[in-house]
Amino acid sequence: MKSVNRKCSRCGNRGLHAKKRPTIRTVAGHSFKASVPALVCDSCGAVYFNGPALGDFDLAVANRLARAGVSDGEAIKFMRKAVGLPAVTLADLLERSGSRCPRMVSQLLQPTRATRDSPDSDARTASSGRAPAASMWLPHKL
Repeated sequence: MKSVNRKCSRCGNRGLHAKKRPTIRTVAGHSFKASVPALVCDSCGAVYFNGPALGDFDLAVANRLARAGVSDGEAIKFMRKAVGLPAVTLADLLERSGSRCPRMVSQLLQPTRATRDSPDSDARTASSGRAPAASMWLPHKL
């Protein structure tokens, strides 16, 4: 447990120690948990998470969401923000109007009647459907 010479913004104490603390992200009904580096105040218990480590965690969550095929608006928005992609840029990439981008992306990712009714639709649905929330948890140490 390493001591850091910074003041707690809540109580003013200089007893901040580097520790790992669990953090949870819930996106589109899926929860992700990881242990992230943080500074913890000895006096009041305030927790200050490491910004770059939280960014890395968000990227890992976005990766898991994308690989699981989660395609609702909340997930698309989270993934876009995690990689730092502005909505207008995403709209340009998809050749759409920026104001309609979130709704349009969700519609693009929904299966059409033709793909739903095709003989191999079960395989397509299995590969693009939501994975169970339990399989989406990231490894962590508490």
